[in-house]
Amino acid sequence: MFLLTFFIPWSAINLVDYYFISKEECDVDALYDPNGKYGRWNRIGITCYFLGILIQLPFIDSKFYTGQIAALLGGIDLSWLVGLISTALIYYIFAKKAQLKFSKQLVIDQIK
Repeated sequence: MFLLTFFIPWSAINLVDYYFISKEECDVDALYDPNGKYGRWNRIGITCYFLGILIQLPFIDSKFYTGQIAALLGGIDLSWLVGLISTALIYYIFAKKAQLKFSKQLVIDQIK
């Protein structure tokens, strides 16, 4: 169960990116090009991933660690739900802003 703490934010980011940001389109060749549109590191994705992990901490109830909110709830582990929803929303907001900024810059570059 504790491993979900690390898999849930990653899954949320991938699902949101594929279905809502990229609109189910994937440029396979660009995946293997370090200078392609996917680049080397997705700073927004990495930041949201670690935020998602941090947001889950108070809601975790496991053998290794029990968060404050999970303890108040009598040992109910809601970390997966909180992590999924919060990471998805945070990533969507920041990725959409970055996508709009990139689109505007692309239009400006095409006009020049």
